[in-house]
Amino acid sequence: MPQASMAAIPGLKETYIQLKTRMDKAVEDFRKAMASTRTGRASVHMVDSVNVECYGAQMPLNQIAQVHAPEAQLITIQPFDPAQLAAIEKAIRIADLGLNP
Repeated sequence: MPQASMAAIPGLKETYIQLKTRMDKAVEDFRKAMASTRTGRASVHMVDSVNVECYGAQMPLNQIAQVHAPEAQLITIQPFDPAQLAAIEKAIRIADLGLNP
């Protein structure tokens, strides 16, 4: 006998939608956490959480600089505006990622 899914039962449809939304968010958060995990190899995703005080607003690092990982132990960050270099260094230190700018 086939089982009916929650989505097929009218009384449970709203509950199913809420549960699906919450589970999708949990899976996405897990994917982000796994992408930024330190595995001994440099990844540009390690600095995704860094926000820089720039032009009077908080901006993600990848929007004000180009981020590369050319070697296994090195991440390079080239700001589009060289005047923002000090703010980028400060943001990396404040983020407490264990990285040395």
